[in-house]
Amino acid sequence: GPTMLYSKQQLEVELFIQQHFEEHIILRLALVLSDTPGDGSYLPGLLENILNGKSIHGASDYISTPVYVADACEALMCLIRNKSRGIFHVSGTEILSRLDISNMLAETLQKYMKISADIIPCKMADFALKEERPLNVSLCNKKLLKATGITLTPVQSVCENLVRKYNV
Repeated sequence: GPTMLYSKQQLEVELFIQQHFEEHIILRLALVLSDTPGDGSYLPGLLENILNGKSIHGASDYISTPVYVADACEALMCLIRNKSRGIFHVSGTEILSRLDISNMLAETLQKYMKISADIIPCKMADFALKEERPLNVSLCNKKLLKATGITLTPVQSVCENLVRKYNV
């Protein structure tokens, strides 16, 4: 079961919805990646830090299945259109660490400009967190893909889109 307070609260809400609403869709989201510069989300923030010469600490042991925000929106719209019900994991199919994502973005940026990214491999234990986090937060999206038939955008493509939008 969930170990973090936030996760426990999520589970409580899911159970309440299931018990009180016959027709429901519950989405469990993976790390959501945006290709919109300056929107304050993970990937654009990472790019800003690289461009500003800041060191990036990439946890090699924190694993997730990132999903592109447009794919997450498309998935929800398909589920609504199809009158789907239940719990769906909205995630990508690529299993990546934060270090993998940092390196992928830096390598993509280096195709467009000469820049040296200071990416420092680390472990989640190196961060002072208030609560211990599970290291593998990857989700299985097979039910979602079967219900929607959508094609997911590879993380590399999201990185390419983001870098091109920065006009570097």
